[in-house]
Amino acid sequence: MGHATYYRHGDGRSLNARDAEANDRMPLTRATAAVRAEMAARGRKITVAQAREALRATWGGEWHHVGKYAAECAYYEVAEAVRHLRLADPRTAARYATLASRHAERAASDRALRAVRTPREARLKILRLAVAILRADRANASQRAQRAAMLAANRATYRARVRAAADGGLDGLLTASRYPGRAGSDEFLAVRAEFFLAKAARDSGRLSRDGYQAVIDRLRAVARAL
Repeated sequence: MGHATYYRHGDGRSLNARDAEANDRMPLTRATAAVRAEMAARGRKITVAQAREALRATWGGEWHHVGKYAAECAYYEVAEAVRHLRLADPRTAARYATLASRHAERAASDRALRAVRTPREARLKILRLAVAILRADRANASQRAQRAAMLAANRATYRARVRAAADGGLDGLLTASRYPGRAGSDEFLAVRAEFFLAKAARDSGRLSRDGYQAVIDRLRAVARAL
């Protein structure tokens, strides 16, 4: 069985290997040289052993096929190794410590400033809430007033219709007063109920014609008085 080959026009790397190298990730030997060159450009010379130690410490497990027989080769990220070396530098550590101290001081100052502003902000929130409640109450009061005006108008219309029908036929009066609760009069409601009781008593012979007529006259009188 033959071996797979990655040689294409003299290039012995897989496509993924070429993509990795285009993104500053490369095998150990070249990565070591690149790390040393980068650190030298930053003013710090390191040995091959230091560069390789940083590369191995930051290796993310990436590997690709390279060579004629597709051997597995570890690929290292130069930027991560350089960052690792910079953080390990005492001068960088001291600089970061200074920055951290300044950040802590600024955070403490911000907390103190917020502690001073908090009562004022709380008062503003309370005032805003009170204004919102007042506006809602005014809106509700306006709605209640509108509903009351509408009910009053409907009641006036109903009473006028009943008064107009009081001197007409009995059926017309009963039709006009079909919903007696709208009149807003307990007396009218009671007399109208009394009329239906009297009608049932007359039909059963328990109430005379005069008694029945007296109830009708009382109903008409109350209707006229609405």
